[in-house]
Amino acid sequence: MLAVIIGMYLLVDNAGTLVQILLWNVQAVLLVLLLRKLGARESSGYAMLFVVATSLMSVYVGDMARDDLTLQHRGERVTVTVVKEWRDPPQGRKAREYNHALERQDGSKVPGPAVKTPSDVCDVGQVVTVFEDPEGELRPRTPRSGATR
Repeated sequence: MLAVIIGMYLLVDNAGTLVQILLWNVQAVLLVLLLRKLGARESSGYAMLFVVATSLMSVYVGDMARDDLTLQHRGERVTVTVVKEWRDPPQGRKAREYNHALERQDGSKVPGPAVKTPSDVCDVGQVVTVFEDPEGELRPRTPRSGATR
């Protein structure tokens, strides 16, 4: 079971959705077989749901922690200007997040995707300090890590 969870964690960015779905199905089948072999008859379904939900949460938390640690390790602290602001398009009841395009003081674009915030914390023209990923794989983040994701 642990191998399947670690496999899903490692493949979360590198593999396609189909591979991840297949891994979740393999994990579910292995859980059912293991719980049946251990003698659980009625509660095996609930135990399986608990283990799958717990492993799903651990993959999500592990992914967030990996991004934070990667940005702390190779990120650079820079002062930037907000040059563009837009909101996500409406999608049912999903919250619309704010996106902010950033530019360095020398006029070059900050590498990576735009900064996302749940509320309008920055205005166009505002100067902010962020940690940027020189490789451009991760979103820039403000030093107070809760503000952007």
